[in-house]
Amino acid sequence: MNITLLEPQCVRQMHVPFNAALAKTVLSAMPDASVVFSGESTHVTRVRQELGDFSSQIRWQTDFGGITRGGENINALPRLLNAGFRLARYCRDEKGYVLVLCSSSPALLAAMLATRPRSTAVLVLLHACIAELRFNPLTQCVRNLLSIHTVARVPVPLGMRAVVLGQPILDNMRAMGLASSRWASIDLPCLSAREETNELPPLPVRFGYLAGFERSASDTKEMLERVRLATGCGINWIGRDNTASEALKLEEYQRRLREVHYAIWTGDAPTYRLRASATFLDAIAMGKPLIYIKNDFIDYYNSHRGQFGLPVSSDAEMEELMVRLARAPLDEAYKALSRTALAVSDTFSPETIAPGLRALIEATHDETKKR
Repeated sequence: MNITLLEPQCVRQMHVPFNAALAKTVLSAMPDASVVFSGESTHVTRVRQELGDFSSQIRWQTDFGGITRGGENINALPRLLNAGFRLARYCRDEKGYVLVLCSSSPALLAAMLATRPRSTAVLVLLHACIAELRFNPLTQCVRNLLSIHTVARVPVPLGMRAVVLGQPILDNMRAMGLASSRWASIDLPCLSAREETNELPPLPVRFGYLAGFERSASDTKEMLERVRLATGCGINWIGRDNTASEALKLEEYQRRLREVHYAIWTGDAPTYRLRASATFLDAIAMGKPLIYIKNDFIDYYNSHRGQFGLPVSSDAEMEELMVRLARAPLDEAYKALSRTALAVSDTFSPETIAPGLRALIEATHDETKKR
């Protein structure tokens, strides 16, 4: 089998960790396949670097990618549809292959659905655009004729799969009456290195704040400062520095996370009904119990894989819990959360996700023979 991983949108650093993890998952799932990764030149270089030694198992191409950057309003429609039809021609040129779109937009998915390529099995992975389903569909459709509200209602043909990153996202879509039988899910693959140690970070108890989407950091900063003053605990800002808008360098990010006893996650709960979070995976890969605002995405794994987190319903409840934990000993209950966090992190490894992805690829490929 020949598999092409195609990144049609992302350039430079965007989605590099995810695409590297996805590439490794494909290699693990289909060890006998010939695998190509194609995208924008700088992005391809960085994915290749992220994969390290595994990069030698992939052929790298820079002849495609970065074609759909920009908005998806009515003015962008011709450009987006042209990009989609370019993808369709690409499918016909790749007869007998499996094409995996590492990311997509509603417009790209619509163009792929409209052309219904017959000879190539196609998996289309959708990321943040799914979260737009939480907005009013009428507002979205007026703003954008090819909104996810529209496209998610179109039947997916034989030989194609629309793939979201997590079973809880797919469950919530189906509860909304969306996502036909050829919508599917895989867990979010992650290359975070598992770090298991018998030595806890030194006291006092230290909390690490992981920035979440669509939440103002200012209120969280004030809350953390109140906890610090009340208890003398330590606070690490992780993800984005509290004095700068740029993301931390990887080494500094990992150092700050390594120093803490608990990770704090305050993402917007409605957003994470329909959106995956990779941030919490970094925390549990280091065995850090997670204190988080309840949301469907993390709740699903905390309930189904083993308890690694302590959910709260509000910022006030989080503050109260943090004060209590800052004054409590790091006892066996804490260590049990930490051990479970490490065990759950293993379930997001490429090797663990690979069997499910293999089944999805093979089922989609087999359907091309029926068309």
